[in-house]
Amino acid sequence: MPTDDNLKIRGLALPSICNLCRSTEESSAHLFFNCSFAKLIWNWLSTQLGYPIDHASTKSLLSISASWSPQLQQVLISTIVNSIAVIWHCRNKSRFDNLNINSAQAIQMIKLNTSFTGNFTKLCAKPSLLEFSILRAFQVTAKYNKAPTISEVNWAMPLMGWVKINTDGAAKGSPGHARGNFQG
Repeated sequence: MPTDDNLKIRGLALPSICNLCRSTEESSAHLFFNCSFAKLIWNWLSTQLGYPIDHASTKSLLSISASWSPQLQQVLISTIVNSIAVIWHCRNKSRFDNLNINSAQAIQMIKLNTSFTGNFTKLCAKPSLLEFSILRAFQVTAKYNKAPTISEVNWAMPLMGWVKINTDGAAKGSPGHARGNFQG
């Protein structure tokens, strides 16, 4: 990214200050992980998850627990990517358009973008209250695996000389209901 530190490495001489916090020189590490604006975003995300997240680097942010469902994992990755994109957007708006976007507005942008991704996934969530709450915080509708269908079966007495064997339809290799009448 063309942050001030990367532009200086390429030989461009320029004064540098973070456009979001105005407290130090701009670098990728500062802008996305150490800036007070970025910290507000990462602390908000920690609050949504209910535990502190390590926001020291992109790698640490993307180390999402495998215990989360596929849908929630995708939503969290989307949230992290959208957070980085929104921080960059806010920086550019401040630098080039002299427009300051506050953290509440930035969070709404993140939630909107994440909601779009999360609601169009085909992945499923786990039926847990915690996952439901996290998905709801990002305005994502949880998708669950469909419950098995229950079929009513009426038993009838076999004909004289026949033996009737009833099964529950779970016969190995049988795609449909397993039934059979056998003559004895």
